Amino acid sequence: QISGCEVLRCLAELGEAPMDELAEVAQSSKRAFPRDASVHKAADLLLSLAVPRSAASIGALMDSAAGDEAVQRNGVCSLGHLAGNGGVAWRGASTVAVNRVLRAMANHRGSAELQAVGLWALGRFAERVEAPEAGMQDAAERAKKRHPDSALVCRHADQLIAFLLRDR
Repeated sequence: QISGCEVLRCLAELGEAPMDELAEVAQSSKRAFPRDASVHKAADLLLSLAVPRSAASIGALMDSAAGDEAVQRNGVCSLGHLAGNGGVAWRGASTVAVNRVLRAMANHRGSAELQAVGLWALGRFAERVEAPEAGMQDAAERAKKRHPDSALVCRHADQLIAFLLRDR
């Protein structure tokens, strides 16, 4: 597992491997050997390369089509899935990713679908990545106020707000 992660990390550095699949392999290695610190270290090294590069690619696409609701929704969903890889992999990249999610939500306030997936993604960033929480509660309250008839928006907003207020 350790050697495999190292080989994949080298391939990733050369740009010869799909980053999203590398992140999944790293997570699989950690799940297969939950108590092996060496495997976790090798997997985290792979994740620390794959996740920021994937996030940057997704972000570049989102930046190039800020007015396209479908592109933004898909980008937010992809960032939310990447957040499942945890905090170690997101050092230095989580603030930019959260800001892209918040920007997409602000630019497409009328889309209940984007608001719901945005709140879900923000929740994953808050819980799994320990990303900066600035603006998250305001976004949740705005989405809930704008889409009171959307059960999905309200549920994700309530869950996010409850998580953000957990220690207060």
